Amino acid sequence: MTKPRTSATIKDVARESGVSYSTVSRALNDSPLVNDETKQRVMAVAKRLHYRPNVHAQGLARGRSNMLGFVVPDLRGTLLMEVVEAAEREMAKAGMRALLMHSEWEVETEIAHIGFLRSSHIGGAILCPIGVEEEAPFLRRLLREGYPLVLVDRYFPQIDASHVVCDNLLGGRLAAEHLVERGLRDLVFLCGIAEESITSTRDRLAGFQAVAKAAGLGRDRARVVRFDMQGEAERGFPTIERMLREKRPAGVFAMNDLVAMALYQTMMGCGLSLRDVEVVGFDDARMAPFMPLPWSSVAQPKAEIGRRAAQILIELFAGTPAGPIRESIAPRLVVRDPS
Repeated sequence: MTKPRTSATIKDVARESGVSYSTVSRALNDSPLVNDETKQRVMAVAKRLHYRPNVHAQGLARGRSNMLGFVVPDLRGTLLMEVVEAAEREMAKAGMRALLMHSEWEVETEIAHIGFLRSSHIGGAILCPIGVEEEAPFLRRLLREGYPLVLVDRYFPQIDASHVVCDNLLGGRLAAEHLVERGLRDLVFLCGIAEESITSTRDRLAGFQAVAKAAGLGRDRARVVRFDMQGEAERGFPTIERMLREKRPAGVFAMNDLVAMALYQTMMGCGLSLRDVEVVGFDDARMAPFMPLPWSSVAQPKAEIGRRAAQILIELFAGTPAGPIRESIAPRLVVRDPS
């Protein structure tokens, strides 16, 4: 009977490489105390022996548990639910568990949650930040102190943090190209005021504007309309209603599918047909195909974002990457016939 193959240990890598246990550990963590030639030799042996770091042991050595945190503003939309689900599955493969916490869009609550994770020796966190400047000093301090952290959905250009996001610039281009290719020459990018400053929205708008400019559409033909999604909901979205009554566009790129839904709701309230304005949303939320007139939507790679964020966090927990890892994953356009 064939014996089951046992996993290689760090001692096996040390013996095969002809170096000490501590040198292997330093080499795998890209320490400047180990020269490049030795690092390459150790890495080659580790790869040949299929050595995988024991994240539990490494976490315990750093005084951290095998539990990882996940802090999000809320889970009312389907985007973050699917990201969290995929991340939890990936963590489970590595024998890790997840603790989910909601910041409720409050910076102080977000900071308190991450402080709790740290004081409870939680090994690291995936964070969907609110996306405001008030978070920046706290995040810089976390990274300076070496706490494993991966941002999802949005990022801070001025902060050297690992992040996994959708390629929102490409997503904005896909949406605008679809509307332009349909022969529409009067377009609107519809977004929430509170969300306009975050990187995901800014990048979507930049992609939209680049395509509009290339198509010869001036600012009067590729407008930006901003509204207060939370504040206007109970009043029937008067900003959207004014847009529809005063200068109705031929096509709208909604910042996300919740905004697309608000637009549809307002159109019906104005007595318009849902075919009077062509709509492209973003996220391809689960409810989008089941609307009375389904809209096209840019589908975020939600599961891939969650999976990669968890993988990177586990690597940071184990102490293996030398620096921040930043990934932008391409979305795809899901076209639904509005006719």
